[in-house]
Amino acid sequence: MLTILTAFLQLLHGTPESLEEKERQLSTMIGQLISLREQLLSAHDEQKKMAASQLEKQRQQMELARQQQEQL
Repeated sequence: MLTILTAFLQLLHGTPESLEEKERQLSTMIGQLISLREQLLSAHDEQKKMAASQLEKQRQQMELARQQQEQL
């Protein structure tokens, strides 16, 4: 991400490249940012699934402990 930001700042400071080259670089950066966003969303979804799974396991363990306590 830092590389993308650095490249973007260089682009803003007016390097001597042609307009077409700057547009190509911007397009590449946008693609990288989109890819990074998708990766972050995927990781977030995975974390949510893991958290939900852990909560369900805890609930099941508590229920089992309650049932064992009742049997005593």
